[in-house]
Amino acid sequence: MAKKRIAIISTGGTIEKTYDELSGVLANGVSVLDVMLASLELRGVEVLRVQLMNKDSLEMTAADHSLIAETADNMARATDGV
Repeated sequence: MAKKRIAIISTGGTIEKTYDELSGVLANGVSVLDVMLASLELRGVEVLRVQLMNKDSLEMTAADHSLIAETADNMARATDGV
């Protein structure tokens, strides 16, 4: 049986924020998504991570939104799910 190919589009946001103890704030500095994905046991699923940016949604522009939509459309055509 062939593995299902799933794309995850990474844009930053809350899931990728880390706590900076020195400043006392959450920030999009280093991505933790790869660590989380590596800890999962996904039988029959190949995960393709597409990292577009590392921004909080409040900082995204119209161009960022267009890039996300275009990438989602392209990955939906190339994989089994986004």
